[in-house]
Amino acid sequence: MGTGLVVRLWRDESGQDIAEYALLLALLAVVILPILVAFGDTIADSFDASEDCLRPAFGGETPADGGESFGQCKHGD
Repeated sequence: MGTGLVVRLWRDESGQDIAEYALLLALLAVVILPILVAFGDTIADSFDASEDCLRPAFGGETPADGGESFGQCKHGD
Protein backbone atom coordinates (compact mmCIF):
# COMPACT_ATOMS: atom_id res chain seq x y z
CA MET A 1 0.00 0.00 0.00
CA GLY A 2 2.85 2.41 0.78
CA THR A 3 4.59 2.05 -2.59
CA GLY A 4 1.32 2.66 -4.49
CA LEU A 5 0.90 5.99 -2.71
CA VAL A 6 4.47 7.02 -3.50
CA VAL A 7 4.07 6.09 -7.18
CA ARG A 8 0.77 7.99 -7.41
CA LEU A 9 2.28 11.09 -5.80
CA TRP A 10 5.35 10.86 -8.05
CA ARG A 11 3.17 10.85 -11.20
CA ASP A 12 0.73 13.51 -10.01
CA GLU A 13 1.51 16.85 -11.73
CA SER A 14 -1.32 18.97 -10.35
CA GLY A 15 0.96 21.20 -8.27
CA GLN A 16 3.69 21.56 -10.86
CA ASP A 17 2.40 24.84 -12.32
CA ILE A 18 2.35 26.54 -8.94
CA ALA A 19 5.92 25.46 -8.24
CA GLU A 20 7.05 26.79 -11.62
CA TYR A 21 5.32 30.14 -11.03
CA ALA A 22 6.91 30.37 -7.58
CA LEU A 23 10.37 29.75 -9.04
CA LEU A 24 9.76 32.34 -11.76
CA LEU A 25 8.61 34.89 -9.19
CA ALA A 26 11.67 34.21 -7.03
CA LEU A 27 13.96 34.65 -10.05
CA LEU A 28 12.31 37.94 -10.95
CA ALA A 29 12.67 39.17 -7.38
CA VAL A 30 16.38 38.28 -7.39
CA VAL A 31 16.84 40.30 -10.60
CA ILE A 32 14.57 43.27 -9.86
CA LEU A 33 15.41 44.00 -6.21
CA PRO A 34 19.09 44.89 -6.78
CA ILE A 35 18.07 47.15 -9.67
CA LEU A 36 15.57 48.99 -7.46
CA VAL A 37 18.15 49.35 -4.70
CA ALA A 38 20.77 50.69 -7.10
CA PHE A 39 18.49 53.12 -8.96
CA GLY A 40 15.85 53.81 -6.29
CA ASP A 41 16.87 57.40 -5.59
CA THR A 42 17.07 58.25 -9.29
CA ILE A 43 13.63 56.76 -9.90
CA ALA A 44 12.17 58.66 -6.94
CA ASP A 45 13.70 61.93 -8.19
CA SER A 46 12.16 61.35 -11.63
CA PHE A 47 8.71 60.82 -10.11
CA ASP A 48 9.13 63.95 -7.98
CA ALA A 49 10.08 66.01 -11.05
CA SER A 50 7.08 64.63 -12.94
CA GLU A 51 4.79 65.54 -10.06
CA ASP A 52 6.14 69.08 -10.04
CA CYS A 53 5.51 69.43 -13.76
CA LEU A 54 2.01 67.94 -13.65
CA ARG A 55 0.76 69.71 -10.53
CA PRO A 56 -0.52 72.82 -12.40
CA ALA A 57 -2.52 70.64 -14.81
CA PHE A 58 -4.49 69.24 -11.89
CA GLY A 59 -5.20 72.57 -10.23
CA GLY A 60 -2.20 72.71 -7.90
CA GLU A 61 0.14 75.60 -7.24
CA THR A 62 1.83 77.33 -10.14
CA PRO A 63 4.86 79.64 -10.02
CA ALA A 64 2.46 82.62 -10.24
CA ASP A 65 0.77 81.38 -7.05
CA GLY A 66 4.08 81.49 -5.20
CA GLY A 67 4.89 77.82 -5.64
CA GLU A 68 8.12 76.30 -6.84
CA SER A 69 9.68 77.23 -10.14
CA PHE A 70 8.80 74.92 -13.00
CA GLY A 71 11.76 75.96 -15.18
CA GLN A 72 12.99 72.38 -15.56
CA CYS A 73 9.72 71.25 -17.16
CA LYS A 74 9.67 71.04 -20.94
CA HIS A 75 6.79 72.89 -22.51
CA GLY A 76 5.44 71.93 -25.92
CA ASP A 77 4.86 74.54 -28.58
